[in-house]
Amino acid sequence: MREFIRKFIHIFFGSIIIAAYLYTSTPVMLEIMGACLVLGFLISQAMERGIQIPFFNQLVKVSERENEKQFIGQGALLFFAGFFLTLLLDYFWIQNKTIILASLAILVYGDGFSAIIGKVLGTHKILGNKTVEGSTGFFLVAFIFSFVITSSTGTAVLISIIASLTEILPVNDNLSIPLVSSVALKLVL
Repeated sequence: MREFIRKFIHIFFGSIIIAAYLYTSTPVMLEIMGACLVLGFLISQAMERGIQIPFFNQLVKVSERENEKQFIGQGALLFFAGFFLTLLLDYFWIQNKTIILASLAILVYGDGFSAIIGKVLGTHKILGNKTVEGSTGFFLVAFIFSFVITSSTGTAVLISIIASLTEILPVNDNLSIPLVSSVALKLVL
């Protein structure tokens, strides 16, 4: 149940960030994400010291994974860091809002729904907790967003394969998925 709540939060807050980015610019979103990172780190440090922060304490309680308890709020901070680094990459190199939106959508919806699909339907393990069913769900979501911006089935399949392989790797996918997806899209467009 914890993973479902966690992914709902992931999709909910990711959708808000994507919607905000639709109506702002990369520099404005960099400031917002930077502020979220700083504020998140300060809240995390306060909670580490035992300070009760009503909304955030409850959020952590219902969504934190066991392996993240040594650094309170680690998952959320890495989520915001993935957005921030992807926006930074856009500011200095990619300079294409559509690519960034697609990459962030692949992270938010691909990662969110792959975990849910994997938990509900997953029976064939690939690596760690990853399943064929969850990874297939991720691939389909990545394909949809890649196809929408490229209008090319071949390119969308290539990007989806790259993003899906990235999601399977034993690295933090909140950082790797949007960065790898945006670089791959930049290189093929």
